[in-house]
Amino acid sequence: MKAIIQLPVHHPPEWIATEINLLDAKNLVIFDDDESVHQAVKIRVLSNAQLSHLRLISCCNERHFEDFLASEDFESTLFLIDYEFRGNSKTGIDYINRFRINRYSILVTSHWDEQKVINESKLAHVPIFPKGLMDSVRFITEPKQEVDFVLIDDNPIVRFAWKTAANSYGLNYRMFSNPAYFQMHCRGLSVHSKIFIDFHFSDTTGLQLLQELEGEFYNYFMLTGEDQENIPNSIFLDRKRIIFSKQFPGHLFVKKANSSELGKAT
Repeated sequence: MKAIIQLPVHHPPEWIATEINLLDAKNLVIFDDDESVHQAVKIRVLSNAQLSHLRLISCCNERHFEDFLASEDFESTLFLIDYEFRGNSKTGIDYINRFRINRYSILVTSHWDEQKVINESKLAHVPIFPKGLMDSVRFITEPKQEVDFVLIDDNPIVRFAWKTAANSYGLNYRMFSNPAYFQMHCRGLSVHSKIFIDFHFSDTTGLQLLQELEGEFYNYFMLTGEDQENIPNSIFLDRKRIIFSKQFPGHLFVKKANSSELGKAT
């Protein structure tokens, strides 16, 4: 007799960075007072021939970090920043917010599952990478991820319905329950991906997200169950891209042959 154990597929929490995208980075800055983190990252970078172009900068204290920021253009830089520093009341989130490097940063911490840290990272739109996994981190150097669509909606019923429909079409997708979680992970997405955004969230609006993205994604659609007259005008919103329904828009996709479970809901 053969025993078969089936375990459910478990996706990581939305605030967790499962990989680190270095495709567009020329500099990788590690700001951490733990020398073992610097060594772990150095070993991973030096062992990857595709990262030979990458300049690795180690900052062990506040002065080193501020000196780098004062002398460099960080548009092509990715920051790996610790949350807690010995003898310092400031956190990694404090530094990220102060220097406005949110979109270029990942918080690397052993406190990744503490609610206080999760809440702060969500407000700052900064993903978290568990420090204990740094010696096995996966650096991504391939072109930005081409997905068939991204859905940002806080209603789990809507996300489940879209997931079911998308799987039947054989589509590759990402799903997020909150705009903050989307912003944590959008660095690795193609600007041409179809982005479907719910209009109303408990703590923000889809319109606010469009303003914050500042045209980073061109192929967006706004989802709403509201009547047309209840949608405000905005320079950020093309009213032709409003879908007055929460049903899966199958007419925008072509069903793929031999469709299978390709989607990824986070």
